Amino acid sequence: MSHCKFSISVMSDDRVGIISAVTGGVFQAGGNIDRISQTVVEGCFIIMVIAEFAGGATAAGIRDAIQGCGKRFDLEVNVRPYVEPAPEKKQRNVYFLSATGADRPGIFHELTSVLAGRGINILDLYCFVREGSEFVLIGEIDLPEEVDLERLQIDLEAGHANDKLRLRVQHENLFRATNELYISR
Repeated sequence: MSHCKFSISVMSDDRVGIISAVTGGVFQAGGNIDRISQTVVEGCFIIMVIAEFAGGATAAGIRDAIQGCGKRFDLEVNVRPYVEPAPEKKQRNVYFLSATGADRPGIFHELTSVLAGRGINILDLYCFVREGSEFVLIGEIDLPEEVDLERLQIDLEAGHANDKLRLRVQHENLFRATNELYISR
């Protein structure tokens, strides 16, 4: 029997039991979970699931099963066929970007636009505003070999003198050693 994979995203107000409901719906629809990533942002629950299903599974059937198992949570469910990523041509060149400073509208967009403009892929990102309006961003990025690190640092800092934005781009080994964090992929 053939198998097919689906990408599933679910969003809801955060409450106890949502992961159980989502995984129950996947199981009920005949799926086996390959990977999950879940977070809560300001009380908003978000989960991404990659799951493999027996042939004949449909996006609508999977969505109905998840919504049925989670009907008490008012889940927003999106299901689509999984698209296998292209094989990586090179080993990743992982760096961490950290930024702190005064928050203002557009700052997040400006920083991510500099990255996108240089072909820098954001692998993981965490951003929030602390009490007192301090913008905080920590991102794991894949820096192409041809990108000049010093020029990137200068371009990221450009236009942020008034924000007193402190930016640092560090190779993952240096970041891990100086921040004593355990981050695994």
